[in-house]
Amino acid sequence: MPNLKINPELAQCIDAIKQACTNWGFFQCINHGIPADIIEEFDKEFRNFFKLPLSVKAPIKRTEENSRGWFDDELTKQIRDWKECIDIGQPGKSKVDGENQWPNPEKAPSFRHAMENYYHHCWMLSRALLRACSCGLGMSPNHFDEEAEPHTSYLRLNYYPICDKKIAPETHGYDEPDPDVDGNLGINKHADAGCLTVLRQYHDEPSSLQVFHENSWHRVIPVKGALTINIGDMMQVWSNALYKAPIHRVLADPDHVRYSAPFFYNPSYETMVTPVKSAGDPKYFPLSWAEFRRRRFEGDFGDYSADVQISDWLIKGGKYGGARSKI
Repeated sequence: MPNLKINPELAQCIDAIKQACTNWGFFQCINHGIPADIIEEFDKEFRNFFKLPLSVKAPIKRTEENSRGWFDDELTKQIRDWKECIDIGQPGKSKVDGENQWPNPEKAPSFRHAMENYYHHCWMLSRALLRACSCGLGMSPNHFDEEAEPHTSYLRLNYYPICDKKIAPETHGYDEPDPDVDGNLGINKHADAGCLTVLRQYHDEPSSLQVFHENSWHRVIPVKGALTINIGDMMQVWSNALYKAPIHRVLADPDHVRYSAPFFYNPSYETMVTPVKSAGDPKYFPLSWAEFRRRRFEGDFGDYSADVQISDWLIKGGKYGGARSKI
């Protein structure tokens, strides 16, 4: 850690985050600073949105040209997820991921306000966590500030309906299940693409999120009032693989609906993500976050033979080593 005056309590917190990012890539955050009334309004509008009729949601369905909006047809590892979602990003229109689409305000008058409030507070929390991660890598707290801003984050609302088909058991192995043989998952195994994820889970719902660690799956059981944090691919590259972007998945449920809301904190689309010098000889070639995000969305939206993976940029054995200036 740089020679900074950090009080012992904060230094202990930074070290705990470093250890969690190094060993699991997952941790739970209490005392996160998001006001209870902001979360309460968010939760109410979040659930109300998925009660709206299809006639309200269908006009804001995302498209190949605009990755933001409502959808119920996402693919993970070329297998359709058992969920319904809406993605909300930064204000304005982006050439990479489009622009926000909001439901008819007459049908959901408070939805946009609640989402924008919660989005803003998740961004502030994410900046604080990013700075703690930077200190854990031996860099100054503001080392990633320029690369992270203007950020390209987005908030996703997930609704998992009751699964009335065969369900993959909790003990299913690492391979993607065959729905006809092994059953369905809520979301297949994957790692998040960006810097880090701030996840709103609900302690009074089934704990369906699982993380793969030491060759087995572990349930992530939310602590009441906490937010679940996990590392993404870009932070894994920045940290030169010291911090792990964990593989995780979501189980389907035959008896209960379930909700969750990840806020994906992502860097600027101008950023070339490069391992920090303090982490030793680089294991990854520099990569364009804008291009990685675009290609990941193509895999989410379309039935492609293989999703883009961060391992493709490994200096030893990576797929894109020879084309790193173009990717």
